[in-house]
Amino acid sequence: MDFAGKPIALARIELKYVEPSPVPGASAAPVAVGKPPASPLVTKTNKKGLWTYGGLESGVWEVTALADGYLPVSRRCTVSQVWTKSLVLLEAEKKPTQP
Repeated sequence: MDFAGKPIALARIELKYVEPSPVPGASAAPVAVGKPPASPLVTKTNKKGLWTYGGLESGVWEVTALADGYLPVSRRCTVSQVWTKSLVLLEAEKKPTQP
């Protein structure tokens, strides 16, 4: 959505795997269970500005939204197989107009 709260339809969403999630209280370093994708996973927002992507590996993911007329915006999020749904709010800023 933009800073005015307006949904941005058909924005490109890229998901890049960053690292496995740490386990609280564990002494060993976290290890990825599956093989993370080498290139970003891609989806688009619907007309309400919402998107979903199922089957993500637990860990930290960088979510980037790209849309015409807006500056790209990214946020790192933790995905867990325990949590079935999470909300990631990305607020995009309009690109400055060229004089």
